[in-house]
Amino acid sequence: MFETIFERYDEMETFTYENRLQISIRNVRRRRLIAKILSVFYLLMLSASYVITGEFIWHFVYLALPAVLLTYYWITKYLDAKFEQSMVYSKIICYSFYALVLTCGILYDGYVRTGRTPVCYFMLFMAFSACMVDRIRYIALFDLFCTILFPVLMMNLFPEQFSPADTAGSVFVLFLSFGTYLLNLAVQTDGGLDSKILRDKSMTDLLTGLFNKIAFETETKTFLSKREEGDVCGLVILDFDNFKHVNDHFGHQTGDEVLKEFAVVLKDYFRSKDIIGRVGGDEFMVLLTNSIPRESLDSRCENIQHTLRTMKIGEAGPFSCSIGIAIDTARSDFQTLYNTADAALYQAKENGKACHFIKEI
Repeated sequence: MFETIFERYDEMETFTYENRLQISIRNVRRRRLIAKILSVFYLLMLSASYVITGEFIWHFVYLALPAVLLTYYWITKYLDAKFEQSMVYSKIICYSFYALVLTCGILYDGYVRTGRTPVCYFMLFMAFSACMVDRIRYIALFDLFCTILFPVLMMNLFPEQFSPADTAGSVFVLFLSFGTYLLNLAVQTDGGLDSKILRDKSMTDLLTGLFNKIAFETETKTFLSKREEGDVCGLVILDFDNFKHVNDHFGHQTGDEVLKEFAVVLKDYFRSKDIIGRVGGDEFMVLLTNSIPRESLDSRCENIQHTLRTMKIGEAGPFSCSIGIAIDTARSDFQTLYNTADAALYQAKENGKACHFIKEI
């Protein structure tokens, strides 16, 4: 049980850390929305109080919340647009805003709701816990700060009204609000993880587990755009020889098993930092992310051919593939690299298949 709790904690901490920029932006925008909602709610509350009681007794505490809202409006009017992507700015603005609004709630409970159970502070505390998103440790510290703030202010400003029951109520609301926050974060974490899973699936060839064509080209173009002068890379195109014969004589299920096994061979013979993808029915590509000595590259291709010649999938086998390789030292774009590798592949097929051919740019 504890292992599951710790795993869940790690998931939520990782989620907030990996998405901290988006979370910071959302927190800033939610604070603006909450300020607007509080303004409307405040006016409605005063109006309802007058309608119900038939009278309006002025108290200076009525100015506290409008003062906080207006102050933050003018302070953040231009700063939000400029710094909303700053995590430090988001924390300072949001936490200070919520702390001051909660203080206004405590003052209202003490001065206006004299002799009655504090309600505004508890309601605001619960509302903010459902809106603010941050790493769990920071939220826990903020909640603890607010839980201490409530009895301290009540004991010093309203000693005649404060009772042990208020302290018990603040502790109860602390656990309730923190539980609300954890539930909110868990839902968002699951949504984020689900999105990541869907994103990964959209980039993956379902049969082999390699990058699909679009993902391979995207990853390759991204890598090529970030290369520095003098970096050497290579593009390898591997075309399975006579794959139609395998499907026609041994069935598509066997053909699928052959392709899956071929994907395993590519993972074994190329490095983890190389980009590997299935870009067609029986065509695969590998981007060599840095240079490999010519002798080593020749040896690697020969080892792939040897593995295929000794491979048996049911009754099917042996196999072979044609390999075209483009080695680039001129920081070429993807299309140039592909055209060169494709020309090398054509040459390998012209040489009788089951071999490789290398062209340099």
